[in-house]
Amino acid sequence: MDQLRVQAHVGDVDLQALGLVSTGGPGGADPLVHAQAGVGMDANIGDRLTVRCEVSAADSLPRLAVADPVFLTTTLQSVPWVVRGMTGATWSISTKTSLMVEYAYNSLGFAGADYSKLIQYARNRLESGGAAADVLGQFGSFEAAQHYAFARLAENITDQLTAQGWVEVNLQDPSALDGIGITMTNDGWGLAGSVTSTWGGRATEAGVSPFLWQVDIELKLFY
Repeated sequence: MDQLRVQAHVGDVDLQALGLVSTGGPGGADPLVHAQAGVGMDANIGDRLTVRCEVSAADSLPRLAVADPVFLTTTLQSVPWVVRGMTGATWSISTKTSLMVEYAYNSLGFAGADYSKLIQYARNRLESGGAAADVLGQFGSFEAAQHYAFARLAENITDQLTAQGWVEVNLQDPSALDGIGITMTNDGWGLAGSVTSTWGGRATEAGVSPFLWQVDIELKLFY
């Protein structure tokens, strides 16, 4: 794996460029050479607003797609030039409160009729006992669609204690992944806890995802 990263700061704008070349090597599951390139920008507008955008493209990545949602058959596809992008902004409402909003696009995910077939397939697979291939599971929790929106509200309760709540909405269902969390930091350690859940119906990504809710606790030592 070879990676090239370039960063530059021009006035109130941070620019980043990334190039990545990787291969599974001889005998690997995917011995072919793959390339990915991306650019990003962060810009401060006044004292309270930061806008950002990122876009990347990767050559020919594979994905498992639904051939027939009723008979639970699948096909392996190669998606040429997978494009991912994000644009968003962070607004400092006050010295202690900030609001972040983002829109994300991922062309490796599904849209339109293909997405509807995916949800129907996943629902039929669960009802059949899960014997067929898990097409939804290849994306992890809540990443199977092409269009998402994200929002997060954070509050610095004290210099050491921060609370936040967030929601990620699938713009094609709609369904959502949401959570609340709290972080405490000290000179030598940090402790974070969060609770995450999903909502949606049987015809949504959340309705057929095995991920329903999750509790995370993380301890970091800085010594």
